[in-house]
Formats: sequence, structure tokens, C-alpha cells
Amino acid sequence: VGQPFDYLMELNVPPNRPDCLSVFGVARDVAANFNKKVYLQTIRFSEALDHTESFVSVSIKAREQVPRYAGRYLMNLRIGESPLWLQLALESANYKSQNNVQDIINYIMLELGQPLMVYDMDKVANKQIIVRRAEDGETVQLLDGSTVELTSDDLVVADPTKILSLCGIMGARGSDVTESSANIFIESAYFDPTYVRRTADRLNLSSDLSYRHTRGTDRGALAHPVNQASAHIKELAGGEVSKGNIDINAWPAQNRPVGVSLRRMNRMLGL
Repeated sequence: VGQPFDYLMELNVPPNRPDCLSVFGVARDVAANFNKKVYLQTIRFSEALDHTESFVSVSIKAREQVPRYAGRYLMNLRIGESPLWLQLALESANYKSQNNVQDIINYIMLELGQPLMVYDMDKVANKQIIVRRAEDGETVQLLDGSTVELTSDDLVVADPTKILSLCGIMGARGSDVTESSANIFIESAYFDPTYVRRTADRLNLSSDLSYRHTRGTDRGALAHPVNQASAHIKELAGGEVSKGNIDINAWPAQNRPVGVSLRRMNRMLGL
């Protein structure tokens, strides 16, 4: 107990397989090879507050580039050191422990493959989140300390007075969660990979978020990571969780059957 894992698997995932950039994604792929099924963890936690919309206002002004945006509000948290099991889990994946909230955000990304962002809502003007294109010449200081100049081709999450993050790439200084934070909003979104890639390449920025967003995330699976993160954060940091997610979905994904000819498939594969 308390020791690192007995062994680690290092995977070289090609660009066309972003579904395997997580533990769950790899498990699902392995299960398919053995005609098995893999299930998401059942999430149970109390929702003591009103609906998230009572605490946070979200406006999407770039619907074509951000077709889905979800999130949930948590309040009265106690930000502090993560338990040993979480620190070791992140250490095994070369992540440095920060605090019990940010560590859970990284943990969920590694587990489920969906990058999440978390904002200190006491630093967000009017509790209003706006997802929009940047203005030409607009500047922002990012969490890595760099200050970048943006164009109208860049996507940002902002409040009425400042930029909170560069969509799918990195958060901005002044909205991040620290030990003095208490009330947060967890963001889970689908950002157009083309726009994220253009911005990341032009600004020479690379992050674990951009690595996944530029390859494409699962637009139909944004809510579960938020719920799972909320459950873990409540367990580790206490506080109360709002009832239900904000979930703005401009283009609802629909599962549909796809006809496949086994004869044609075998002919193309040479089998």
C-alpha cells in the first residue's frame, strides 16, 4: 500500500486514434478485440444546490466552432493537498501534483480522455462565461507565464472583462484555482480541432489539452466526465454540487446504423 504501480504500459497512439488517449479508451478497444463489453463507472453524489444555471451564465457566440459546451458549479470547497493514491496515479503518468481539484481534472482526462478546464468563479466577472472568437490584437497572459497576441481566428472563453482561457489549449492567469479558491465551474467542451490546431501552431503552444483537442474528442460524451470529476472533487474537497449540468448542444449527435458489406471489406483488405 502506498507504493507505485507494479508495471506501466507505454502506448504509441497514432493521430487517427484519439479514442485511445485514455485508460477507458484503451480498455474499450481491448474489450472489442475479445468480444467483451466495458462500462463507465456509475456516478452517485448529492446535488444540494439549485441548478447550475442559477449560479453561472453561459453564452456561446461561436456555435459552429464550439457545437457543444457543458459544465457544473461547485461551491464551498476546501482546496488542499491530494491524497497519496491520486498523487501516485498522476506521478506514474509524469504529472506533478498541484491540488486536489486540479489533480482530479487531470486524472479524469487520463481516465476518460475528455480534457476539462476549471475556473475560480469568484474571479469571473458577473459569473458570466462567454465563448467567442478573439478580437484582432487582443492579448492574454497564459498559465505558463507567456503573453500572446490573438486574432479573430482564435477561440477564447471569457467573461465580460477578460479572457479566461484559450479554447482547447491553456488557461489564463487570473482565473485558475488556487488554495484560496472556494467556488468553481468545471468546463467540458468540444472545440473544432482545426481552429485549435491553427492557434496552437501559430503561437507555438503545446499542452495535454491541445494534444487531445487537435485530434478530436467525443462530442457525445461530455457530461459524464463533468459528473465524475464533480463526484471526486466533492469527496476530496467537500463542498456542495449544483443540480444538473449546463449543456448547450447545437448539433446533437445521433447514433445511426451503418451498413457494411463483409464481402467488400474483405476484398479491400485482401482477405
